[in-house]
Amino acid sequence: MGAKLQQHLHTGAQWALVAGFLFFPVFLALGNVAIALAAVLALLAGGWRQRRQQIGSTPLLWWALGLYGCVLLGVAYSPAPWTDMQVHLSKYGKLLVLPLFWPLLQEAHWRQRCANAFAAAMVFILLSVYASIWWQLPWS
Repeated sequence: MGAKLQQHLHTGAQWALVAGFLFFPVFLALGNVAIALAAVLALLAGGWRQRRQQIGSTPLLWWALGLYGCVLLGVAYSPAPWTDMQVHLSKYGKLLVLPLFWPLLQEAHWRQRCANAFAAAMVFILLSVYASIWWQLPWS
């Protein structure tokens, strides 16, 4: 694969991750699609040797994977119904894609874009909550 195509896929994955941060709090389905697109593009972008080094040298990622391991351990002995356990496995399952997304966020401006997108979604939610006091909004 050419270096230019690899860079385009990497940049596309970064923009899809920004979209995931924007849409996930407001439109869950669209947020999941954006996160899935970011994962697919990140996988297609390649550059595994460099990414493996970034992932291996980051203790936070190992803690995140360890937290998911704790969830798996809890599921192993829990008397809860399987449907309740599935909710927790899927909710915390997003920790498993953290090592895939970590290399996408190595540059500060991409972290800032993701933070800004999430903040914009939170401001939209806040304004919608207050506006729904006086008006009937179509999405509330």
